[in-house]
Amino acid sequence: MTPLEFDALKQEHEKHLWRWGMERAQFCNANFKRQDGARFVPEDFYAPHKAEAARQAQQRQAASDKLEELQVNIATMLTNVEESRLPAWAKPEFHRAHQGVSHG
Repeated sequence: MTPLEFDALKQEHEKHLWRWGMERAQFCNANFKRQDGARFVPEDFYAPHKAEAARQAQQRQAASDKLEELQVNIATMLTNVEESRLPAWAKPEFHRAHQGVSHG
């Protein structure tokens, strides 16, 4: 077996392990609570030494998703405001016209 074939076989095996771990994590998240309050991740079941890093990455992604959602909500809110009631500096045209202008 060549190194390339071995790597391909290893990747396929890890993919199946991850899928199995994901099924276990989903079941446990639906039925149990961890003592520390964190959610189960697939790595808890097939690679415990990688679980904390995976959990932190999941938390970072969740925080990033919340920030993106907040930005979309703010943008939507601003477009729904009746622009005639806004002061000039709060209108999008003002910001587009003054983009790149240094103040200082």
